[in-house]
Amino acid sequence: MPLDLTPTRGGWLRRARLSLRIARRDIGAHRGRSALVVALIALPIIGVSLGGTVALSAFPSGEETARTELGTTQGRLTPFNVTNALGYQGTRGDLGGTGVQGDDDPDFHATPPADAAPAGFTTIAWNQYTFSMTRNDVAVSVTTVATDALNPAFTGKYTLLEGRAPARYDEVLVSPGLLESGGWKIGDTLSTQLGSVTATGTLRTATRDDSAKVLFVSPDQVPAELRSSPADTTVYLVGDRPLTWSEVAPLNAQGVLLTSRDLLANPPAPEEIGAELTTLSEDHRLVSILAIAGMLTLAGVLALFEVCLLAGAAFTMGARRQQRELALLSASGAESVSLRHIVISSGIWLGLLGGIVGTALGTAIGVAVVRVSQAAGSARFASLVIAWPVSILVVIVGVLAGLVAASVPARQVANQATLSALKGGRSVAGPTKRALTVGVVFGIVALLLFGGMVALTLMMSPFTQDSPIGSLWWLLSITGALALATSLILLTGPLIEAISKRAAGLPLPLRLAARDAGRNRGRATPAVAAVLAAAMLASLLMVVLASNGEQARRDYNWSAHKNQAALELFQYRHDPATYEITGVTRVDPERVLKALTDSTSTPPVSHTLYASEPEDACKAQAQARAEAGDGPAACETFSVYWPEENRCRIAPDGTPLDLTDARCQGSGAHGPGSLNRLPAIVVGDESDLAVLLGRQPGTQAKETLRSGGIVLSNPAMLGNNGTATIVHYTDEAARLAAETAIPGSFSGYQPTISTGEVIPASVAEPDVDIPYYGVISPDTARKLGMTVVPVTQLITFAETPTVAERDRMSAAVELLAEGSGLWIESGPDSLIQQMLWWIVVASALITLSAAGITAGLALADGRSDQATLASVGASTRLRRSASAAQTLLTATLGTALGLIAGAIPAALIFTLTRNAVLVVPWAQFGVLLVVVPLVGALAAWLLTRGSLPLTRRQTLV
Repeated sequence: MPLDLTPTRGGWLRRARLSLRIARRDIGAHRGRSALVVALIALPIIGVSLGGTVALSAFPSGEETARTELGTTQGRLTPFNVTNALGYQGTRGDLGGTGVQGDDDPDFHATPPADAAPAGFTTIAWNQYTFSMTRNDVAVSVTTVATDALNPAFTGKYTLLEGRAPARYDEVLVSPGLLESGGWKIGDTLSTQLGSVTATGTLRTATRDDSAKVLFVSPDQVPAELRSSPADTTVYLVGDRPLTWSEVAPLNAQGVLLTSRDLLANPPAPEEIGAELTTLSEDHRLVSILAIAGMLTLAGVLALFEVCLLAGAAFTMGARRQQRELALLSASGAESVSLRHIVISSGIWLGLLGGIVGTALGTAIGVAVVRVSQAAGSARFASLVIAWPVSILVVIVGVLAGLVAASVPARQVANQATLSALKGGRSVAGPTKRALTVGVVFGIVALLLFGGMVALTLMMSPFTQDSPIGSLWWLLSITGALALATSLILLTGPLIEAISKRAAGLPLPLRLAARDAGRNRGRATPAVAAVLAAAMLASLLMVVLASNGEQARRDYNWSAHKNQAALELFQYRHDPATYEITGVTRVDPERVLKALTDSTSTPPVSHTLYASEPEDACKAQAQARAEAGDGPAACETFSVYWPEENRCRIAPDGTPLDLTDARCQGSGAHGPGSLNRLPAIVVGDESDLAVLLGRQPGTQAKETLRSGGIVLSNPAMLGNNGTATIVHYTDEAARLAAETAIPGSFSGYQPTISTGEVIPASVAEPDVDIPYYGVISPDTARKLGMTVVPVTQLITFAETPTVAERDRMSAAVELLAEGSGLWIESGPDSLIQQMLWWIVVASALITLSAAGITAGLALADGRSDQATLASVGASTRLRRSASAAQTLLTATLGTALGLIAGAIPAALIFTLTRNAVLVVPWAQFGVLLVVVPLVGALAAWLLTRGSLPLTRRQTLV
């Protein structure tokens, strides 16, 4: 009877069921290996699910924004600080953008928000003040909110945490942070600018952290002389109907902003409000979410890339353990495709399980983070958002990761020789010419992609990063980085083979490790590739962080040297309506020093800087003399001419045309004129110069002072033949007329004419770029006709004051300098350097985990090799040394290649980016390259057992 070989309908489905059933039983039979693969796939998915839950919860929707900002009210009316009736706003009111058209209208008077309230609404007044109170025997400023905070209309905005509502005129509510800052408790009496009050309860504000220090009072508790006028009072609107877009324009014409619940939750379509107002109405929530999603996707892809390598190694070992069972199936008639499906089915099962476990754990941790943060009083999370569609997608990604990880071992199983597998022999790795060829091809592709980046930069620069060219540039960089990583991974096999062939001169353990890796490249290559992926991500992060940190350090605007404070000795009183100067007060530096000395454990050092009288002080005194009938007085402004040929040339994007130009360094990079609290030209001697330089001045600088010259802080102001030009004006109009900017250069607020007094000059740059122009001697100042007065007090602290000392000093300075604060220069944030080392630690742990997992799998797969060594008389020490050498070789090779793979694209990106600084953290690289292999080798040496379990007899071929 002839055989019927016609395919049976639905046969593929039965084969799939059989493959899934066999794979499920194999997973149950090898729980340890299966748990490892599930954990490897679940770990990055946990991170993505956690990050997604936390990120989405951190960006409130329109409804949540309306609840936290408005409570249950329909909206609020805020004063719109405009000078005519042509102001306009976006749909977000005072939370978004605004604009104004036309010129100032002197006849325009804004309507108080309470008077502009639409009919049918009741109003709740709301004001915010800054009052003083006594804390730890020190007067400090505290934010004070004056409103009916416990009104039911504010449900969702304010929440009473503990205590009760105030019942008397001298009772108030406080934030938990204010109560904790003074060591108070509910029922204590607080001494405030409003008088002595009793705290009856703690109140939480939905838009502030509980740590914020806020005092809540009723509007009636604010004295009339301190109370804001109706025109400056915000009102919340309580009513039944929503406030629509049609009501915005009439309110804006009255000088009032409308923030509406309906417009926040249901903004009108862009075509209804126009392009400009659409721009003003953007809340950037979607852009922020997409940016975070992109970062999470990139991190997740890189993590899953490493996971696929690690899980692939586990599947490879599992496939080898299964080779006899799979060979029996093959001998009984199973096709090679069926064998491949069995291994792939294992990947599908484990990927599905890892995706479910990772999504569930990540989401649960994210929920816990959000809830704990909310319970702790953080305003970061307005609500809890779980993106279920994203969770389902992440589970699918887990399945794909398992599928990819199992694909290579499945192909190897399908191609194995049945007879060899039944005999249990070990196959030797085949030739690596194909891997070498493909690796070189990917390397060439990476080179071409990086070349495209260079070409775009040379031909199209400068361009903005959000332009189509910028997007193409970034696409080339990311694709080139992936191509480079793929090339190095593919070249790992040939590199291992080359090392194994040249290992004759190495010590015995390293020689054994190298030859074993060359013979078993199927397990050595994934191990090196997994370490490479982890080290690549670490290298990329460290270069980016170090470079950004150096850029931030260079761009930092110093007000003085570190642990130094500059206090202006002229303090001004302003008219609250016009902000014109109405009075000038001189601060006594001796009294300030005494007050600061009494406030700190280590007395500071004070140094008074002299200069010409400040322009504002001179003008205020001149106005007073004119009002008294004494006639106007000329006010002179002194400055240093900045020669045109020394000015930094700028590109269309606002950065220096040539970033290496010496004229664009220091203050030349942004132009002079932003002098903060230091005088432009300091009048003093060598001690004053030393304080400004941060070191003792050199011989040339001292000679310049003695010879009647000026010691400049930047060479950009140095003229021909070692001279500088001192210019001065007697009125503001003349000064402004001479300050025409030079096209294509940074000119700041410096005069562009060179007329003035030419004096000798030299350059002594301070240790940090603090904002002053130069120092002259008192004799030189007299020759220039300069009226010299004490202008600034420089206060130097031996060490950074504590928070309590800062509070006491700030209170003392506020009393003596009429509200002026004490800003102690702390320098650039040192957090980046700390983060670099934390990244090294985290990267070392991740890389060690990858090395440990792959080394453990390799050792488990090579247990027969250990047994062979023991059978021929190898000592326990030699076997441990061989295991340590295997891990050392794998970790060193993977870490070195990973550092290269991450550093090259990062270095290229920073080199080709304008106004960017490239810093390669060699110290951190060195630590990672040395510590990871040594620690991994030590762990392998310690964990290798002295006695070996009995192994089944195998036929070696």
